[in-house]
Amino acid sequence: MAAQPPLNPRFACDLEATIEIAGRPAVPGLAAEITTTGVCVLTEIPVSPGSDANIHLRLILDWAESDTLTMPGQVLWSTRTEGHFQVGVAFGQMPVELWQRLDILLRFLAGEIALDPNRAEGAAS
Repeated sequence: MAAQPPLNPRFACDLEATIEIAGRPAVPGLAAEITTTGVCVLTEIPVSPGSDANIHLRLILDWAESDTLTMPGQVLWSTRTEGHFQVGVAFGQMPVELWQRLDILLRFLAGEIALDPNRAEGAAS
């Protein structure tokens, strides 16, 4: 039997991330993995599992950066690792527009969409 591709592929990434939880300061970090259902963020500060959160993600390239993608979610786990914490956030219910933006980001990370640095530079001038 041939191996089936995962239903929810996981993408290694390097996205600027901020975890926002009501009543506490925002927690900056770096998104290390992302799927259609959630994200793993590396932070310097632990985040309590079970917390409702907004996760803000931004792709930063040498020649451009994306708009911030803000998605609702819930912190599922927080684990201490070497020098930081890994925080797992499951995405919550989102409007279609957010799903479409997440899909574009995942397709870019998968190499299905290429960005033209010359076009980005021309737009910035």
